[in-house]
Amino acid sequence: MPDIVFLPKLHSLVFDSSAGSHAFERCARVMGPQSAKQGCLPFFLRFIFREYHLGHISSEVLAPLISECERLSPIDWAKHYHQSALQLESVNSSLFKEGMLNLSAEAFLDLNSINPVPELYVQWASRYSAFFALKKDLHDHQIVYPITLDRFLQRASFGKSTYFRFTMDKDQYALFLETQRQLYIQRMIPSMGDSFTIAPGVFRQLFEDQEIKAWTIISQHASLLSPMVYLPSS
Repeated sequence: MPDIVFLPKLHSLVFDSSAGSHAFERCARVMGPQSAKQGCLPFFLRFIFREYHLGHISSEVLAPLISECERLSPIDWAKHYHQSALQLESVNSSLFKEGMLNLSAEAFLDLNSINPVPELYVQWASRYSAFFALKKDLHDHQIVYPITLDRFLQRASFGKSTYFRFTMDKDQYALFLETQRQLYIQRMIPSMGDSFTIAPGVFRQLFEDQEIKAWTIISQHASLLSPMVYLPSS
């Protein structure tokens, strides 16, 4: 094996594939919460193999990617990536005329690598961080409300606050309220005793009052997130 070898970046090969953009979006969505919790950057190679073992990426997709990630000598790199090698020659010719140092093939590859993951990842990490801050604020106000990340982002993107009673038909809403009532009873039993209960009508009024308070807080947090949602990264 030569002393100098080049290993084309796996994320560039994935990005060039037909499912590349979806793979990166999924990576950002799945790994995003980790930054909000730990401040760690994603390891895309590990993510790809994890997705393979979970059955989300087939061997037919993974095998060609791995086979292309072979170690190449500078001569082999110029042979298999002829167009890139010609671009490097042109760049170095211009640098030479200006009295500047030439670029190595490795430096040239780094300059031309496709690295969209960090940008997507930072965007999703910011969204999760804002969402976690919202959940903490609701908890501090002693409000237990089933807000999801998607509904939170919808509020941030489009300014839309939709109460559950307006998004469900009568039967769906009744079933939803009963589920929430049972969860409420379970939360209250440790402090109120095993015999604690609450009538459906009373709980509905309690839930809808809490919902109004919850959306006031949700809207405040969503307004802070809005630029992250629809403005491009600088």
